[in-house]
Parts: sequence; C-alpha cells; structure tokens
Amino acid sequence: MSLNVSRETKPPLYVVEGKNDKLLLQSITSAPILITNGLGYSETFVNELVQLEMKYNIHLVLDPDGPGEKIRRTLRNALSNPVDVYIPLKDARDNKKNKVGVEHVSRETLENVIQQGSELNHQSMITSSQLLALGLHGTVGSKALRQRLCDKLNIGTANAKTLRFKLMIYGYNFDMIHELVKVI
Repeated sequence: MSLNVSRETKPPLYVVEGKNDKLLLQSITSAPILITNGLGYSETFVNELVQLEMKYNIHLVLDPDGPGEKIRRTLRNALSNPVDVYIPLKDARDNKKNKVGVEHVSRETLENVIQQGSELNHQSMITSSQLLALGLHGTVGSKALRQRLCDKLNIGTANAKTLRFKLMIYGYNFDMIHELVKVI
C-alpha cells in the first residue's frame, strides 16, 4: 500500500451517522460506508478512519444539524483531507418537518450533492469584517441571511465563524459572496 496515492486516484469511503443513511447511500453507490452511530462513535472508530484515509478519500455525509456538525468538526480535525458533503437543510427534513437527517433526502438530491464533492481552496480569504459588511454577522437578520446563503451554496448550516471557514475551503471570495447576497 502506497502512502503517495493522490486524492484523485483513491476510491471514496463514505461516513454517515446511522443505518438508514447507509441504506439510502447504498442505493446509489457500491463504495464502502461506515456508520458513526450518531455521537456514539469511539476513539477507536476515529483512529480507524485515520488509517483508512491512506487508502480512501473519506467523504463525510452527515446530518445538517448540531450533532452532525459536531461529528464533522471532530472527524475533520482528526483526518488530513476529508471531503465534506453538505446536505441542504430543506432537503433533509422529514414530511412532518420535525426531524432532520440524511435518511430523509431524496435519492436524486443525494446523488447530486455527492457528485458536486468539494475541493479545498485556501486561496480565498474572507474576514469577519467583510461578513459584517454583508449583513452575515452581527445584525438582527444575519442568522436568516446566513441560512439562505448556506442553502444557496449547499454548504450546510453555519454560524458566522463556521461560514467564514466553509467559504474559504470552497474557494469563495468576498466579491462572489457579495454578488450572491445581493440576489438573496
């Protein structure tokens, strides 16, 4: 096994929170899928993912809610280069609108977000002051505006600090976000 395998040549391995997420994902891919059992994952599980990252591109397909984002942060900190797959909150709600999860996403939506993937681009730098100037931070309606922007960009839910990080990793710069905020 070579440690010099590039990201482009490694096969995907998906990480989801639960068995229903896995069943849905299995309907669109034959790639391996691991389950975190929600927040019930162990340090051993995280260490296994670190080892598997030598052979696979680890794709994090997690719920667009607080626990999902907590799992994402933990795994992102442990892994060297995971691929974040963000499910739009509006697409992850059940029919009754009171539960959120990957298992509620349509097969077509899941296929689309997985195909989009994400490549890191650290060339973009957006400051907190710029977020403030755009109304995405520190104003009465900033939370709602951030959510609309996150939905538009398909990057999951985010507070101001997380939004800034997500915009940077996806390569968005101030001018791009300024244009999107005008439309929203």
